[in-house]
Amino acid sequence: MEQLNRIEVIGRIGNASLNKYGEAQCARFSVATDYVYKDREGTPIVETTWHNAVLWEGRNTPDLTQLVRGRCVHLVGRIRQYKYTSTDGSERTLSEIYVTDIEILEEQVTAQCNF
Repeated sequence: MEQLNRIEVIGRIGNASLNKYGEAQCARFSVATDYVYKDREGTPIVETTWHNAVLWEGRNTPDLTQLVRGRCVHLVGRIRQYKYTSTDGSERTLSEIYVTDIEILEEQVTAQCNF
């Protein structure tokens, strides 16, 4: 049986930071996606989900300085989880999108990002 670990997200960037590890550069950023539905009375409800993402600089990646708050992006990648111990001693689990392909969407084609 073939296994698949793939996620595709279109959303807006929240916080973003660039880190340098030797010669390589890495961007860590959050992306917000919205799911809109109506409740029983017909009132629209917006459910926002925040995703953590990691992108390493390499071939076919845009200039990482373009990853700024409010920019709409289309991400393709895989989910990665790891555990760590926080400063208070409790064990925590973090999920993030390890980005393998990214497209920075132009403002005129980001109707699905206007939330």
